[in-house]
Amino acid sequence: MTDRLTSTLKHNSPAAKMRIAVVGCGAIVEQQHLPSLIRLAQALPSFVAIRNTAIPSHKAFRESWLIVDKTAYMRIRMPSRYEGYYELDNKLTCRDMLDEFHDIWEASTPDPNARRLGI
Repeated sequence: MTDRLTSTLKHNSPAAKMRIAVVGCGAIVEQQHLPSLIRLAQALPSFVAIRNTAIPSHKAFRESWLIVDKTAYMRIRMPSRYEGYYELDNKLTCRDMLDEFHDIWEASTPDPNARRLGI
């Protein structure tokens, strides 16, 4: 699946960007379905970036967000319960969430586990 997504992004979505802020890539690697995010970030470093949160208050953030095209979002307040909600057209909430995400992103550091090894 990662190969097909990589090809699609390269050819059809050259301006696409995916930014993922995590408490640590170790948690991603340990979960069964998420290592493909690491592989995608390694295959497409210009499209996908994964960073570690660096500020203690950001490390306490436990929600999962998906924001698409500054208009739609999905929010999971307690990821361990797999319960959340989404809105397909809410630019105001998306703007507020993006502002908060940008603060977290700017204060984070690149994760060396998400980089391709130059062997």
